[in-house]
Amino acid sequence: MGLYLRFLPELGLLGLSLALFLVTVTVGGESDSGSAEGRGERRRAAAFLSDRIGLLGSIVVLVLAALAIWQDGTLFFDAYRVGLFSQVVKIVLAVGLVGAMWLARDARNMPARDRPEFLLFMTLSTLGMMMLVSADELISFYVVLELSAYCLYIMVPMASGHGSHNEASYKYFIYGATTSAVSLYGMSILYGLAGTTSIPGIAAALGAAPSALALAAVVLAITGVLFKLAVFPFHFWAPDVYQVSAHGAAAFIAATSKVGAVAALLRLLMVGADIERLYWVLGGLAILSMTFGNLAAIAQKDLKRLLAYSGVAQGGYILLGLMGQDSAGYTAALYYTVGYLAMVLLCFLVIVEVGRTLPATEGGRPSNVLPIASLDGLHQRSPVLALALLVGLLGMAGVPPTAGFTGKWLLFKAAIEADAFWLVFIAGVNNTIAVYYYLVVVKAAYVHGPEGQPSLHVGLVARIAGVGISLAVVALGVFPQWVVPTMSRAMTALLGG
Repeated sequence: MGLYLRFLPELGLLGLSLALFLVTVTVGGESDSGSAEGRGERRRAAAFLSDRIGLLGSIVVLVLAALAIWQDGTLFFDAYRVGLFSQVVKIVLAVGLVGAMWLARDARNMPARDRPEFLLFMTLSTLGMMMLVSADELISFYVVLELSAYCLYIMVPMASGHGSHNEASYKYFIYGATTSAVSLYGMSILYGLAGTTSIPGIAAALGAAPSALALAAVVLAITGVLFKLAVFPFHFWAPDVYQVSAHGAAAFIAATSKVGAVAALLRLLMVGADIERLYWVLGGLAILSMTFGNLAAIAQKDLKRLLAYSGVAQGGYILLGLMGQDSAGYTAALYYTVGYLAMVLLCFLVIVEVGRTLPATEGGRPSNVLPIASLDGLHQRSPVLALALLVGLLGMAGVPPTAGFTGKWLLFKAAIEADAFWLVFIAGVNNTIAVYYYLVVVKAAYVHGPEGQPSLHVGLVARIAGVGISLAVVALGVFPQWVVPTMSRAMTALLGG
């Protein structure tokens, strides 16, 4: 029974995937029989049913992940390791899945016929991420990394319209396939150096004989994960993908997939724990990501593109905590990632609700873009959405008392303890730049008038979600001791092997 408990969240996701697949091939199955009106009714029924099954199933997965938090041990001939680190991350991933499922409900910018498949791929991608944080072998790590990534590639073009959606999807796939090949090449070198595919075994071998080739192999191996995190220079896909994807897909890519990327990076960096020069590589990537992301975000007029470049910068901040490769830095990185998940979900809650009011495109299809100007007068049109946007953006700007402030303080502290005060100074300058473009959005919502903007009718559940997540962001910032000790124990266990 204990073996099944260790795999409980993954089993829940497999069950949810099967349920969504059955909806796809039965209620929503393509058929030439019947009238066009009848086929349309079946597609709408399948979309309605899949939305409800997806949301309810993801909540069940969250409960299962919470029940399995104290499980410890290995599976599949020691290729799969379950411990406090993996189980904490799986809970966070399940929370992200619930949020993304809810944001994707009744999506007007996605054809009804595609919604069951969309939710299926979202579930399978989450399954890949959950398995990624427990993978203790390079082979299994690479396979589940690709499972999580390819589902995202398919989700992007599942939006109303053509052309730009397909272009962004191709770009996403080509960049992803390229970085995946580079990552696999680095893993092959690691295997050649260590003579094993076991991640702890490789870490021990490289620690005993660090070399320039080992450093190059580790850098190449983490390329595929840095691509998912949208760290410079692996970020080029992000702006277009965020902008043209359906809002639910963009929310999942921007929030939940980043949690999986950070957790995967933490596990993979174990192989280079004793390579001192990796410190400089991560530091250089952090500087480039923070600087480029913040400067590029200043010029953006679309909120989703702004969040994409902001995500590039946020990836740089997270790398600050990884430079020292110690428990304190890893804890800070995970804590900040959890806060970032909540803050991004707040922003996409606003995007989804405001997006419902935007006029259709010239082809009569719902628009996937969200100009910052469409937020004018939001505090009068919907005070709750304006509050959610304010908390989300100020959190990403690192303003107290949000989780963004506490997370950045922990990241900066970890970097200083790793003798990187120079890098913290650069990060502080970058954070000051970021405050400007976040305030541009806040200005539109709170200073500009609502003239010419459509009215907003926000449902009760959306209002409760906005207030609840906002309170969670503030509570995490004010009371980090609620979660930091558990995360610290998880990181100590991870680094201890």
